Amino acid sequence: MRIVSVLDQVAGTIFRYSMVRPGIRLGVAVSGGIDSVCLLDILRRLDAREGWGLEFAVIHLNHQLRAEQSDSDEQFVRELAAGADLGFYCERVTLPPGNIEGQGREARRRFFAALVADGKVDAVATGHTRSDQAETVLFRVLRGTGLTGLAGILPVTQEKLIRPLLAVKRPQVEEYARAQGLLWRDDASNADTALARNSLRHLWLPQLSNAWNPRLEDALANLAEVAQAEEEHWNLYLSSRWPQWTSHYGGGLVMGIRLLQAMDLATQRRVIRRCHGDLNCQSGLGLEQVDAIRELVERKTGDGRIQTGGLDVMRSFDWVRFIAVGATDPGSRFWSLLIRAGERVPIPGGEVELAVVRTTESVEAECLYNEGSRLLDASAIGEALEIRSWRPGDRLNGQKVKQRFQEARIPLWQRRDWPVLAAGDEVLWTRTFGVDERWRPRKTSMKLLEVREFRDGTPS
Repeated sequence: MRIVSVLDQVAGTIFRYSMVRPGIRLGVAVSGGIDSVCLLDILRRLDAREGWGLEFAVIHLNHQLRAEQSDSDEQFVRELAAGADLGFYCERVTLPPGNIEGQGREARRRFFAALVADGKVDAVATGHTRSDQAETVLFRVLRGTGLTGLAGILPVTQEKLIRPLLAVKRPQVEEYARAQGLLWRDDASNADTALARNSLRHLWLPQLSNAWNPRLEDALANLAEVAQAEEEHWNLYLSSRWPQWTSHYGGGLVMGIRLLQAMDLATQRRVIRRCHGDLNCQSGLGLEQVDAIRELVERKTGDGRIQTGGLDVMRSFDWVRFIAVGATDPGSRFWSLLIRAGERVPIPGGEVELAVVRTTESVEAECLYNEGSRLLDASAIGEALEIRSWRPGDRLNGQKVKQRFQEARIPLWQRRDWPVLAAGDEVLWTRTFGVDERWRPRKTSMKLLEVREFRDGTPS
């Protein structure tokens, strides 16, 4: 194998997925192991060959799992960066008990994301190889996964991670390192088959390759590429329809129940997963949880609610709301603010203004009999007014506001902060249903008050 073939393979991957653009600040994640050391060397050689003008920085996360050996790895990487006259970013973490492999991945994700968010680098390159891809796909198949999981390690992510070595197998990396005379650190824990990933790498994948398919690694990596194309198709399909299908409310996403029910099974599942992803839910969402949400959606009638996989899903009348568990503020159910004529005060979700207006000849025609009127006769009410959330027992025109909600099919989540204007125990006005007829303008009214609502800075 010629060294140039590895460089060409990596260059092909970079061009295929548009991983870099000229002049960006690229962080290279270097653990000290052979894959990441080769990654740094390959990227620097390609940068010189292709004239990209990249600004490199070396990134290292010390998990502190192997005491002095971890510190030695850190020192090795630090000296590697200094020898190449590159910037160096390092962080030490103490992982919580539990799944060490998973916790380590999450710690690295947070570290890389922080560097990008702080503007220290524009993207982060990691040393995942084609062999890593095969192991990841097989691992997920054995654990249980859908098409999204089969996509394996993505070449480029929304978190600005790139994987330039995904077309290169581990033996190629090892040959490249020897040919270039590179030095690296061997992590003894990588041989510990008590760890799930190591067991798969050293025991099960070789056995399956010998017994079933000598090209199993390629088959698994190719499967990942097929699944990635499927994912890209679905992402484009949903993105083109998302603005028409969904609306934002209170930090969540709202969709029509009939729209969801009319979708085929595959689209329903994709929509639920898209909601989960868009809302940045903290827990994973498996097939069983997706179908539990579908069961709520598919009911012919009735309200309902389910919390699963980090999603809080509520169905009410003709709508379904998706929100991340814990995203709602339980303390905001009841609120109350004093308001006077001419004042504008903030309320949950916007602002309310009590504007002073003069009467016109059209007062009676416009206001006296109109449902949804926002004009009040100022002479009929006192100074002490209150804008507050709707409460059980509130009445408008002798009818309970709760009954009005039912008749108008107002979803439960919209009622929570529903504003009313009150004087003592009397409701003068409420959103959508307007002014109580006892306080509407008359022909003799000389001074009026208008209730104006503003959401996102615009009148509503």
